[in-house]
Amino acid sequence: MADEIRRDPATGEAVVVKRGGNTGLIIAILLLLALVALAYFTGLINVGGKLEAPKVSVTGGEVPKVTTGEIVAGTTKQTVDVPKVETTKKEIDVPAIGIKKAPATNN
Repeated sequence: MADEIRRDPATGEAVVVKRGGNTGLIIAILLLLALVALAYFTGLINVGGKLEAPKVSVTGGEVPKVTTGEIVAGTTKQTVDVPKVETTKKEIDVPAIGIKKAPATNN
């Protein structure tokens, strides 16, 4: 909300004019409509047809038997190229910063 201060032309007094901003409400409504439309077009909301719960049956209360593969991890000997990094010391000129005192002045 933005408030505006004006002077009353008849009395000269300061008057605060309140301006109601519905921008947040409008944005919230548009966002809600966009979410509903997205849910409808992706099939999350079904407005037509007969609504039924999925049919599920469980017998015996046991976990089904499933045959799965096996993951084996280990190492093998391989020859691969490995980069060799070396460092050497070499004398070079590098920047240096120093301070020279100003000559003394007699005032």
